[in-house]
Amino acid sequence: SAARGLLGRTPAPRRGPPPTPQLRLYEYEASPWCRRVRETLCVLGLDVLVLPCPRETLRLEGAFSSSSRFRVEAAERLAASPAVGAGSVTSRLAFPLLVDETAGKTILGSAANVSHLWNTYGQNVSERPRLDAIFNGGRLPKLVDFALLVLPSACRPLPEHGLMLAPSRIPAQLLVLHGCESEPGSRLVRERLCTLGLPYFQRQRSVEAPL
Repeated sequence: SAARGLLGRTPAPRRGPPPTPQLRLYEYEASPWCRRVRETLCVLGLDVLVLPCPRETLRLEGAFSSSSRFRVEAAERLAASPAVGAGSVTSRLAFPLLVDETAGKTILGSAANVSHLWNTYGQNVSERPRLDAIFNGGRLPKLVDFALLVLPSACRPLPEHGLMLAPSRIPAQLLVLHGCESEPGSRLVRERLCTLGLPYFQRQRSVEAPL
């Protein structure tokens, strides 16, 4: 989190109430590119249904079996409606994958997701935070951007840090997590939820906000 300037500590101020779109995010905690989208969701104050897709193998990013609950679902989403990303339409499974049910769009890739979220839900933000514009606005040289994006994941490289899938059972009720991207305690919880492949609803909360 420190490597990212503690980005994602609090939602940006708005000139009015934040929008409440129906968003489904297929991602996994250890992915640097998924982190960029989670930071943006926090800055924009957008709640999201997170469907963890931890890896089953390190050999191929999009590989999965029937034991992976949400990689199967993500692949089916792509097959039914190929995602827009990187300026083209694709059906190749990769993450992050965002399904915006309010806008009727499926978006693949961190840059495409960030652009979509700001263009669609950032209109009444008073001012884009400077750190977010630097880290997620395409201002950094590519090599520097890559290094700063990957560093937090490199510091927590173990399978249980939201990287590899572990057996679990789905709870009877959907879990709700109140937190923000850069909060260490929230990250520990997200890592465990991701490793177990448990879905949860993320409610964005400023670090300073009382529970």
